[in-house]
Amino acid sequence: MSPRILLIEDDRWLADSYVDVLDEYDTDIAMSGQEAIDLIDSNEYDLIIADIMLEYGVVIDLLHELQAYDDTATIPIVLCSSLAANVRLADVMAYGVVAVLDKSTLTPKLLRETVEGNLRDE
Repeated sequence: MSPRILLIEDDRWLADSYVDVLDEYDTDIAMSGQEAIDLIDSNEYDLIIADIMLEYGVVIDLLHELQAYDDTATIPIVLCSSLAANVRLADVMAYGVVAVLDKSTLTPKLLRETVEGNLRDE
């Protein structure tokens, strides 16, 4: 069974392009924090990729919520945002964030390598 990834991204075109790059993984897309919570409640994920700014808020609230539960606190989080230059990894590691990627310089190869290098061990 391939690793399962949750992608939280409110730009459908961008989300679909990430899914295409990560085609070897079982990837679900959430367009909002609430949709992500609903998916997390009914599925187990090995990694989460999340945009920081979503249409209805910021993803930090969701990440804080994930840290409150033993079964979700260990899921590695990759932030992928146009705001990446303003986010220091050291400041968000407490939320389970393992990488911060800048959308403006992100390549398919970097996305794949980051995912492969940070998947939670089963």
